[in-house]
Amino acid sequence: MPDEFYRIPLALLRSDGPTDSLIYAVISSGDEPTITDIADALSLARPTVYASLKRLSDHNRISREPVLCSKPIELNTSPYLCLDRALAACPHLNPLDKIVHASLRHRQVNDKCFPSQSTLAEMSGIGKTEAALRRIRRAITHLTRRGMIKTKRRGFNESNLYIIRHPIKCISDYACCPDCPVQAEE
Repeated sequence: MPDEFYRIPLALLRSDGPTDSLIYAVISSGDEPTITDIADALSLARPTVYASLKRLSDHNRISREPVLCSKPIELNTSPYLCLDRALAACPHLNPLDKIVHASLRHRQVNDKCFPSQSTLAEMSGIGKTEAALRRIRRAITHLTRRGMIKTKRRGFNESNLYIIRHPIKCISDYACCPDCPVQAEE
């Protein structure tokens, strides 16, 4: 599994949303990617990438410094989310799923964390509305079904405990997609 991560600035994530933030992280990695390279790296459609590039250009966000790191940075104190390149390329997850996984990693201590769904929604840049909370619950369900995290209920009116699996492994749908960049469970 690659040991390189995309670093996504939290401030950008809060203002521009998950898809634009992922694309910004790929662009600023210093690789000078084409639209096709970005689409392939994030498993997105080219029109989606083009629309995001237009928004990023309109907001003068593309000219920032590269944000690529070669190893995970101290996740709990960093103003960035670190997103594993293999996870970024996983075709089974949508951009919000990838951002939620990176947000959980950002909050982890000893591979465990317990942020509220409201906190995850705010970190993911989608707001704190009821619709945003439903999207967060859906992303957590996707990550759990893929075997990338485990969720444990901690009690009434308390946030769930999330256990992040390392290395990241996608265990479902692997049979239909053997070239998934996220390693399958042995």
